[in-house]
Amino acid sequence: MDIKILKNCENYKNILIGNNLVLEMVETESEFAGIRKIRYIIFDTENNTRKEMLPYIDKHNLGIIKNVSVSSDYIYFFNCSKIKGDKVHINLLRYNFITEQVESMFAFEDDITIYSVAKRMKVFVLNDFYLIVQHESLKTNKSETYSGFFEFRSFLYNYKEQQFYSIVDENITANGIDDMIPISESQCVMKTGFSLLEDNRYAELEKDEVSVEAVSFVNIGQLISDILIMQKNITIDSIEQAYYNKTIPYVEMKDGYLIYSVVDNIEKSEEIIFYNLTTKETVNCINKNVFRCSDLARHFIIGGEPYICISKDKGTEFVNLKKAKLEFKFGSELKLESVINNVFILSGISEKSLLRKAAPYFEVYGYPQQNVILHEKGECFEYMGCDDKLYLFVK
Repeated sequence: MDIKILKNCENYKNILIGNNLVLEMVETESEFAGIRKIRYIIFDTENNTRKEMLPYIDKHNLGIIKNVSVSSDYIYFFNCSKIKGDKVHINLLRYNFITEQVESMFAFEDDITIYSVAKRMKVFVLNDFYLIVQHESLKTNKSETYSGFFEFRSFLYNYKEQQFYSIVDENITANGIDDMIPISESQCVMKTGFSLLEDNRYAELEKDEVSVEAVSFVNIGQLISDILIMQKNITIDSIEQAYYNKTIPYVEMKDGYLIYSVVDNIEKSEEIIFYNLTTKETVNCINKNVFRCSDLARHFIIGGEPYICISKDKGTEFVNLKKAKLEFKFGSELKLESVINNVFILSGISEKSLLRKAAPYFEVYGYPQQNVILHEKGECFEYMGCDDKLYLFVK
């Protein structure tokens, strides 16, 4: 494995966008109250150079943009320009980081003040020509003690035709799209409905105020076709549903597995499901005492098999769920940061002595020997892997 230690980095949000290319995102204040501006910096880790992306165009945080393509050369962002008073011109643009060309996808006018308090957008880029735009509005519960983005209006947009198509599917209009995760260029996983674990929503919302949550496999071409013909029940293959007493706080993809959790709001426990995308087999385990998102179990795929990480006073343990066996253990002097590409990343604080101050360090351990393959001084605040490369960001 090729390990790249990137030193003197700032604690920005980082996304790996290509071979040796990292997108750094730095939030700052904007001219619009309550709206953050984002600087996009492309960091070439091979040459150790940084270049700000389109510094002459402001980029604003109006919501989430998720690219559902497996591979893409585009970076998408919002831009706002003032018209008069609180009225602004909102533009969704995309930048090709290979050709360095920028183009506008669509634009509209709106009141910018509502985006700081009562409105946000989610955009799911399905391919180079189609994307889903979801407008989410703030809604207060019946007892007027809690507000969340629980009202949805969604559209399919065809960039080539510059045309919007209303989405009338009953599931999407009622429950909204929470996330979409690519499996291939033609298939993705869709999570609909909002989680009740966040903000302890189970205690705040009544039964008729919550959404039906589902995890489903979706054929992207079929999804687009169904929306275009105004299908009220889009063709999807749901593998999990939850409502009120149960909730699905997350869905993610790791090394050939679809992983999600179903939390029982009464028993305060979660069932973690590992779904093998190739064999269609599932492996499950139970984690108890789940009251908030921070109580959810940490899970990893190591050597192609599902593991649960258990933190105890004496250290960190890894249980192989297929074998129902404890296989790895680290002492309490080390804190687990992550497991990426079958290597363990841990951090610690060196002991103070007469001649030396206590100082942070991090270590990388190999699999399956559990041998130290890297020991470095410093604080590693972010880590990401791609193919056979591991990137470690150090302050």
